[in-house]
Amino acid sequence: MDFEKDLFKRQKISKITVRVITLLSLNILEDTPIYITNNNIVQIKKKHPEDFAKYGNDLLEIINEPTYISLHPINKSIEYIKVYKKEKDYVLVAVRVSYSGSYYVRTLFVMSNDKVYRYWLAGAFKAY
Repeated sequence: MDFEKDLFKRQKISKITVRVITLLSLNILEDTPIYITNNNIVQIKKKHPEDFAKYGNDLLEIINEPTYISLHPINKSIEYIKVYKKEKDYVLVAVRVSYSGSYYVRTLFVMSNDKVYRYWLAGAFKAY
């Protein structure tokens, strides 16, 4: 099996719902697929190993049942944020459009307290 080929093979894991589209005023079609590749997972593990170890298995739950959603002001990533109250963690999964127009999971990490505070101040959290 060609590892390089498998590294970039995409898998549909979810879809962008009409609720997300409406809350974030997005100009995309309902049920637009969200993909992930092995390369995306490798990059997330490399950049945020502890966060992925703790919440990587919750990736689909975070996307499908977020507490909040947000739109990154610069790169326009759709940000799905799940609050884990017991741990007091705000876990963010970013989904970004590629040059080809497909949406991919780009990262997963626990937001710093400072970042959470800035999002609250900016009114960036949209209750899902």
